[in-house]
Amino acid sequence: MAELSFRDTILLNLREKHIRQQQIEKYISSYNELSSAYSLLSLKYATKQNLNPQNGEGISIEQSAAERQLKALTDILSKLQGSNNLLEEKVKEHETTIDELTKSNEALTKENNTFKIVIESNDIMLRNQEEDLLNERAAMKLLSDDYIEVSLRATMLNEELSRSRAEYFAIVEQFTNLKLKEADRMNAEVDIEFERQNLKKIANIHEAISNSPKIDLLNSSVHSACSFEMIAEDERNQIPMGSLGGFDVLMSECVSKTTCGDAFEILDLRWDHTGDALYIASGNKAVFKQLFKSERLFPCASFNKAKKAVNRIDLCEDKGLLLGASNDFCIYVWNTSNQTCRSTFTGHQQDVFSAKFFDDNKKLISGGRDKLVKVWDLNQQQIIRNFTPGTTCNDLIDFPDMNSCFLSGHQNKKLYLWDDRTSDSQAVSSYEFEDKIRSLSAVPCSGEIVCEIADDTLTRIDPRYMTEKRSYSAEQYKSLHTLTKCCISPNGNYLATGSSNGNIFIWNLDSSKMEKVLSCGKNGHDKPVISVAWHPNGNYLASGDAKGNICIWR
Repeated sequence: MAELSFRDTILLNLREKHIRQQQIEKYISSYNELSSAYSLLSLKYATKQNLNPQNGEGISIEQSAAERQLKALTDILSKLQGSNNLLEEKVKEHETTIDELTKSNEALTKENNTFKIVIESNDIMLRNQEEDLLNERAAMKLLSDDYIEVSLRATMLNEELSRSRAEYFAIVEQFTNLKLKEADRMNAEVDIEFERQNLKKIANIHEAISNSPKIDLLNSSVHSACSFEMIAEDERNQIPMGSLGGFDVLMSECVSKTTCGDAFEILDLRWDHTGDALYIASGNKAVFKQLFKSERLFPCASFNKAKKAVNRIDLCEDKGLLLGASNDFCIYVWNTSNQTCRSTFTGHQQDVFSAKFFDDNKKLISGGRDKLVKVWDLNQQQIIRNFTPGTTCNDLIDFPDMNSCFLSGHQNKKLYLWDDRTSDSQAVSSYEFEDKIRSLSAVPCSGEIVCEIADDTLTRIDPRYMTEKRSYSAEQYKSLHTLTKCCISPNGNYLATGSSNGNIFIWNLDSSKMEKVLSCGKNGHDKPVISVAWHPNGNYLASGDAKGNICIWR
């Protein structure tokens, strides 16, 4: 049976009480009727007694019967009166209960009305929410239609992008092939010119030999005092490779390619004076030393302690010291013999981009992002001078042609000349370029330097007079790295630097003519070339790229 609600239970109780009240009213009606009958019988009895006082026996019998009847009625009446009293008490109780139930019913009615109001309010909210849901569904459908349309457009654009990429790669491949052909053509012209110069030198040698007086070595009187090595005619015609009387070798091919461990990008390269070892500054918090044998590099040692990338390195071989400028705001000096860190110079507030030995290796100079150029005492390990160019210093170079002077290149496009002997913290002189300076390289035995500029040019400068001598550029030469490092051949004949497409460009330092393009490819670089270093003998070139690869060219 289903459970009744509270309201239904109250109504059922009220019905049952109504039925009982009707029964009570019937009892009361019966009681009233019996009372009337009793009164009537009593009246009749009194009347008969008054009318027949002589007939004693008959009256006595009738009286006895009437009395018995009256007594029975009296008993019934007493019982009915007791039942009536009980019923009246129950009626009062029921009335009290009915009043309480009525009050409860009124409270429930009020509560029910409240619930009705709440339900009506909820119904209104539900209808509103249903309307909102319908509106949202309609909006979602519109969005879905828009999404489908956008997806179709995106698909069409992706297809168009794929076609454009294919066309772009085809154009890039054609452009690369054309540039390779152009480089091959230029290299062929350079080789022809190189061969012509060799033939001219050979002809000059033959002419000098033919014009010189002939000596009979067998009969000469000097034969007994001197000994000579007889050289065959074909050997006299050969021109030895390497540095010979100011002659540098022009590179043409990559003979080895190695990856410097986890070096990340190669930021600086430095040969020792013998050319038997190459020092490598990397973006992996270390400087690596590799031995150079049989045209290949072999790992030898590493110099650790820097907490971030080492940007520039310098060697002091007479003291066996290696210098490194790091992005952890410090400058480190290591012993090259045992790779231990001899000293750490702290004082810069931001990245140190360059550091060099200075003043016959008794001092250090450094500069970086904190817009200060500092001079340090190497032995006492303390700051001597602070120069304030007010702009980031990208590179430094010693200038021995002027005592106690050095040069710095900056991001404000200026080259500054500093004199350590002056008390003033300002530069002695300066020269402004068209764009910021990336690196500096000294021209051997000339008192001049080459500045690599961010506008993809290189400029030869005489710092004594701050005058521009020559400019070097090429249409396909582009360099994007902030600290790209150029280099000059040992005898000052050629200038080399790397580009962002992996090529290496070599110019004639005196004529500004681009002599050679060492092309990227399978045996070259496939990432931007950041640093290059010419071998001390002039017959090899080392280059490092942004992927940690080092190539040896000859």
